[in-house]
Amino acid sequence: MKKELTKVQKYIVVIVLIFVTAFGIQFAMTQVGQQGKEDSLEKVNGQTEEITKSKVQVQVAGEVVNPGIYEAELDMRAEEVIEMAGGFTEKADRDKVNRVAYVKDGQKIDVPAVKEESSSKSSSKSSSKTSSSTKKSSSSSAKTTKETTPKPEPTPQPTEPAKFSINLNTASVDDLAAVKGVSRETAEKIVRYRSENGAFVSAEDLLDVPGVTMGVYNALEPLLQN
Repeated sequence: MKKELTKVQKYIVVIVLIFVTAFGIQFAMTQVGQQGKEDSLEKVNGQTEEITKSKVQVQVAGEVVNPGIYEAELDMRAEEVIEMAGGFTEKADRDKVNRVAYVKDGQKIDVPAVKEESSSKSSSKSSSKTSSSTKKSSSSSAKTTKETTPKPEPTPQPTEPAKFSINLNTASVDDLAAVKGVSRETAEKIVRYRSENGAFVSAEDLLDVPGVTMGVYNALEPLLQN
């Protein structure tokens, strides 16, 4: 009787050990799987946060072709964002803008116009000369009241500026930069792209040129030769 109890006890111990071992293995595998999911989730969240931080909103105002708010990369410089806005206008004072500065979220790039000090001085001088000549003419007209006044010459009608067309595959940098809305930097990029990749097949190929925005395309498209 004593030996039979010993065997039963051994069986019970073995069964308990098997159950504990199986439960331990299952628990360990559950913990490893949960930890792997948490690591993957943290990695995805980190990548998403990094991508979100790399995009910034920048406002471009002043003397640019298409002022507005643009989404830029965090490592982009001010000149690249200005190119996204169509580039500088002819009145832009480029020396007043730090074009090599990196942009940041919420930044406003304000491009001022060139101050026309010399023209204002010349206009003031001409106005003073005009006033003095007006005084002289009024005094002389009082003495010559009996003389007939000559008929004024008809004012010439303003002529419309001549329209021109552009061939994308033969136009020079100067030809492209002469179009309103196309900066010289953008014109150089178009010519460089053409020399490196061959002739343009259609007007839509312009959008493949880095730096060419819809504003630049809309400025060139009506002038392109068929």
